[in-house]
Amino acid sequence: MLSFLLHIVLLLAVYYLYQQLQLTKQHQEKQLETVLADFLDELKRENERLQSQLEKNTSDYTQNVPVQTDPVYNVEENEKNWPVNNVDDSDKKDQVETSLESQILQLNHQGFSIEEIAKQLNRGKTEVELIVKLHHSRVVNT
Repeated sequence: MLSFLLHIVLLLAVYYLYQQLQLTKQHQEKQLETVLADFLDELKRENERLQSQLEKNTSDYTQNVPVQTDPVYNVEENEKNWPVNNVDDSDKKDQVETSLESQILQLNHQGFSIEEIAKQLNRGKTEVELIVKLHHSRVVNT
C-alpha cells in the first residue's frame, strides 16, 4: 500500500514538473515573439526615417545640380583626364574582421549598456538587444 502511494505521489510530481516545463517553454516563446516584433517595428521605423532622409537628400541634390549648357560631350578628351589606377597587389594583407554579433557580445561582456553598444556600432538598440538576448537564451539552454 505504501509503495502504491509513493508511486502516485511521484507520478503527480512528474506531471507537475512537466506542466511547469511547458509553461516555461510557452513563456519563452511569447517573449521571443515580443522581442522579434519589437525588432521588426524598430526596423520599419528606421527604414522609414532613412527613406525620408534619402528622399530629402535626393531632392536637395537635384535642386543644386548645375545644368550643363554645352550639349556636346567629348569622351576622348575626358578620358585623358582620368587618373590611372596603379595598384600594387603585393601591398595587400589579409585582414580579419569580427562579426557584428561578436562585437556586440564582446562589448556587452565588457559591461557596456545596450544603448552604448548601439551608438558605438551605429546600430539600432533593438537589434543589439535582440542579439544579446538570443545569445543569453542559447547559453542558458545549453
